[in-house]
Amino acid sequence: MTSKYLLLLCLFSIAFSEVNGHFLFGPSPDILPAEDVSDECKQMAKEGICEYWNCFIDRWRCSGSHNFQEKSAKRYCENLRQNYAKFDDEGKRFVNESIKCLMRKFLPKYNADTNQCFALEQFGEKEHPKCNLNYGFCTAVKTNAISAMRHAYGASDTLQLFKTLSLCVKQGIIVSVWELLVKIVPGLSNFMQLPHQSR
Repeated sequence: MTSKYLLLLCLFSIAFSEVNGHFLFGPSPDILPAEDVSDECKQMAKEGICEYWNCFIDRWRCSGSHNFQEKSAKRYCENLRQNYAKFDDEGKRFVNESIKCLMRKFLPKYNADTNQCFALEQFGEKEHPKCNLNYGFCTAVKTNAISAMRHAYGASDTLQLFKTLSLCVKQGIIVSVWELLVKIVPGLSNFMQLPHQSR
């Protein structure tokens, strides 16, 4: 049980600590756009088409360490779309609307004259759980088969899922973060048992 609570404590500390772009290494430098704004790309965002994130990545070229739009947003969108048929009607509404919500949030960033990669990452990590919450994640996660969620999310989504599930608990929609987290994230429950197995 110790490892379980240690992980939850770490996740809680990261999820609710306020960072402002000066965390540890100071502010990230301003970057200039590498591509022009595309009306076609903006339309993709309005329609929830995953290729929008390719447009964003091409315009704002961030390194892998602070590239939320590629390592999280694009992968999240593609995973949900690929597993769309596994969701019920409520789950499909969540998929459609949460994807479009995050894209809408990033449109002003896409159109901007300058950006900071770290700030983009922090913005995405803050807004992503809100989009999930506002467009039905909390009820979809209860009504859809856990297998659908397991196909859509992976181990790298643990922190984002923890943040979202914590918001669901605050709203009184679900009772336990941990119970759903270990069901959704493949291998997490096995990982938490490793210290006990090694004794």
